[in-house]
Amino acid sequence: QLVVADGRIGDARLRSARGWTEEEWTAAKDRLRRRGLIDDDGLTLVGRAMVDDIEIATDALAAQPFRDGLTETGMELLPSLLRPIAQAITDAGLVPFPNPIGVPTE
Repeated sequence: QLVVADGRIGDARLRSARGWTEEEWTAAKDRLRRRGLIDDDGLTLVGRAMVDDIEIATDALAAQPFRDGLTETGMELLPSLLRPIAQAITDAGLVPFPNPIGVPTE
């Protein structure tokens, strides 16, 4: 739900992808409000900081297998090597945009 508050994907798309009922969705939003992570305008400063921390942690974890097996040059080349694969998956319609986890097209 923080991804929704961040504006990267709409409520309906993410709720549908997760299979949540409207009541479950509303209850989750209420919990985030009580924790001070969202308000009527979207993410609060605390919510933004949490999203940023999560993104940094997940990026580091996702990159670790590649760092362990690739040189620095290999790491620099990796995005250009993976981009055609990602584009083929997108072109085939296997990952719709906006997608349910907020992955950007770039």
